[in-house]
Amino acid sequence: MKKLFSFCFLLFALAITMSCSDECDDVDCLNGGACDKGTCICPDGFSGTNCEIEDLCFSVDCLNDGVCVDGTCVCPNGFGGLNCEIELCSATDCLGTCVDGICVCPDGFGGMNCDIELCAIINCLNGGECVDGTCVCPDGFSGVNCEIESSCTDIECLNGGVCENGTCICPLGYYGTNCELFDLCYGVECFNDGVCEDGTCVCPDGFSGANCETENACAGIECLNDGVCQDGTCICPLGYYGTNCELYDPCLAIECFNDGVCEDGTCICPDGFSGTNCEFYDPCWNVECLNDGVCEDGTCVCAPGYTGPNCEFPDPCFGIICPTNAFCDEGFCVCNFGYEGDSCHIEIREKYFGFYGALGNCPSGTYDYVVEIVPSPDNVAEFLIVGFGGYDNPVVSVSANVLDPTYFEIQSAAYPPIYNEVYSTILGTIDTISGIVAISYSYTNTELETEACSLVLMPL
Repeated sequence: MKKLFSFCFLLFALAITMSCSDECDDVDCLNGGACDKGTCICPDGFSGTNCEIEDLCFSVDCLNDGVCVDGTCVCPNGFGGLNCEIELCSATDCLGTCVDGICVCPDGFGGMNCDIELCAIINCLNGGECVDGTCVCPDGFSGVNCEIESSCTDIECLNGGVCENGTCICPLGYYGTNCELFDLCYGVECFNDGVCEDGTCVCPDGFSGANCETENACAGIECLNDGVCQDGTCICPLGYYGTNCELYDPCLAIECFNDGVCEDGTCICPDGFSGTNCEFYDPCWNVECLNDGVCEDGTCVCAPGYTGPNCEFPDPCFGIICPTNAFCDEGFCVCNFGYEGDSCHIEIREKYFGFYGALGNCPSGTYDYVVEIVPSPDNVAEFLIVGFGGYDNPVVSVSANVLDPTYFEIQSAAYPPIYNEVYSTILGTIDTISGIVAISYSYTNTELETEACSLVLMPL
């Protein structure tokens, strides 16, 4: 019984220990935060569940009522600086010109508000005179207050030299007390064992530049077969390769187009292509023209008497001469559209020409009037019906197109346009024996009432 109690107590203690140790196991405190009973204790300047939020303004001290925003002080009017510690000028206090908070002073004045006359506080020595806040020194003196006695009074600097504090400052190439001596190499420094000659550095092998400062990567490299060294590498002409362009491949200099393949410097072209670089295409390469036909641009031009894509068929129209206004089709002469007769010399429309007595028959009544059919000047297959519909103010002329030797068609439209009366589906035919013309059509009047009508033209 005692052992059982000890075992139970051990389990209870283990459960409490595990419960306590588990509170911070899954907590990741960032930025130096420490976990205490499952909660991150964050250092100054950080917050958030895991101390992941940085307070950029924590260590920023904004003076003069400035406000920190994202780590930067936003200053009130009249103040500036990183922490708003600088009192800027105002338009009322500045005796100069206030620009962006800074008092810009006129010549001869200074101070925060340009209220100080500079010449009143500047002591110009040795006969110097203050002008606009600056000492203008007499000959032989220099310095801010003319306090430095210059020994340049009796010194003459030659060849463009300038005396400063008793010493001649000579231009490049000149030297000596008064810059009286000349040497082109004086002051020229040649690096990497270069030697100056007449003012120019002569560089040893492997170096270049005005002062031999640049190492030449091509030194000691010999490029063969007209190769050129650049940055230590041989640039080879077409056909050559290798470290020193010592190797040759004739195919490197040749580009074969259209899937051509180079062999020993020559392009082997696929079917249908030719030329030094296989750049030309022959559309006739696989076209066979029979019976002495000739291929041009991929199409067979047949010899007289033959036809077909490959000139394989005898031409049934070969040797057949058709009259004017006719063409040959499959060995027979066929009249051009608008013509008829054995010799195709008759215009189909001729049979319609003349005057007719017109009798219109519609459900709403019958109408009779006279029309004349005349040739159209525009097309041999057209004729005009003058006086169509019986209108005389104005007289209406409609154009008819012949469809075959006995049928014709009139274009649907409003006749006459000023009345907006619409005629549609106008088809006509002629009896070649009697010469009577019959026309059927649909008619819609201005009240939008539609009638199926017929019109008979009797030759007069």
